[in-house]
Amino acid sequence: MSHSLCPNKTNCSMTEREEGEMNIVVMLRLIMASMSFLGAMSIIASAIYRKTVCSPKVQPIFILSIVDALLSVLWMSGSVVWLKRGANTQNGSSLGCFAINLLTVILQCTAMNMTLIYALLAYSSIKHRSVYMVQQTPVSVHVWHPFRTLLSYLTAWSLPVALVLSPFSVLSVKYGLIQKATDCACWCLPFYGNGLPRLQLGSVNSVGEEDYKLLLHHFISSYSVVLIANFAIVLCSLAAVYIRVFLRIRQIKMMQAQAEGVPLRGANQAMIVAGQKDAQTRVTLFLSIYFLSGIITFAFGVANLATQREQTQHHHHNHQHTARTLEKYYTFLLFEFPYKVS
Repeated sequence: MSHSLCPNKTNCSMTEREEGEMNIVVMLRLIMASMSFLGAMSIIASAIYRKTVCSPKVQPIFILSIVDALLSVLWMSGSVVWLKRGANTQNGSSLGCFAINLLTVILQCTAMNMTLIYALLAYSSIKHRSVYMVQQTPVSVHVWHPFRTLLSYLTAWSLPVALVLSPFSVLSVKYGLIQKATDCACWCLPFYGNGLPRLQLGSVNSVGEEDYKLLLHHFISSYSVVLIANFAIVLCSLAAVYIRVFLRIRQIKMMQAQAEGVPLRGANQAMIVAGQKDAQTRVTLFLSIYFLSGIITFAFGVANLATQREQTQHHHHNHQHTARTLEKYYTFLLFEFPYKVS
């Protein structure tokens, strides 16, 4: 027995067992998002209480915590809507869930960009501290020019907005997707596959059912590309930044040894070795945490793109076959995929 989650009884149906499993997934997501929100708010509150918000060392992690807090709020909001949707879903709930999904993609990319900025500032701090350790000369804590810092923040926020909202705005104006969105709480499902609102395809202007489904695939693919590219670029940039840290420390050691004419010894050598080990530990932990937190999104995006490519090729050969395959794909994406990987 299946229960439709939409008033028109045409979309987003699942069995009682699947609905129960989905409720468990959503509850876990709600708990994890709540913990993430509390962690981010603790950093925000601490920075405000200590009046260190504008400190060059605290400001990047403060803004990153704001992004994480907002992202957690979106995850919690989607979970609450899902748990309360019932059979009497009010008009507009699907539009709200669709907005939650769009903002979630934007903030996910913003969080990755802010992580890179934090790493760049940490690199500057480590580099200047290594100079002080070797040369025993004072260095300024203002490692970045204020204008450069402001420009990096604006880029981290505006680039995801442009990448996500620009194609959506064009398609929305051309096809009226938002106006035709059906009332369906499935858009608050805890997955990344919800790229466009479900439509009553018979009322779509200027686009048939086959073309709309293909359009849906292309649009979901664009979001997958944004998430994959953002994750990969930031990860490679982080690795490059920290490789430069180690090369810089090695270069300073060689310069100091050549200036003195003898190898580094005693307390000075022990200080440098300890600094290197500390930097290596911090870098390893930082990259590991970033990789583990983003690998799920990366893997999902890759799998999604692979499936999208296959379905697009089938569409050009056999429209009718593609329609059936796409229907199976969406069923797999929304209801079967999470259970196969869990």
